[in-house]
Amino acid sequence: MTVIILEMPSYTFAVKGEKLLKARGISCELKRNINAAPGSCGYSLHVRRDFNRAAEILKKNGVPFIIKEKRG
Repeated sequence: MTVIILEMPSYTFAVKGEKLLKARGISCELKRNINAAPGSCGYSLHVRRDFNRAAEILKKNGVPFIIKEKRG
């Protein structure tokens, strides 16, 4: 299964993003990053499906993110 990891700039944005996605039926997990990139808050959202839709929802609601990696 493909997992897209979205690094968030703050814990607040990570929680907001998680709530927005789950409210729209998109499965995601909020996780603490062990090796966070500089400028990252250390939290990320792991999205397993509907990545394009998830990214669109986050952008429309002003939630910044960086695509960290894709696993699959």
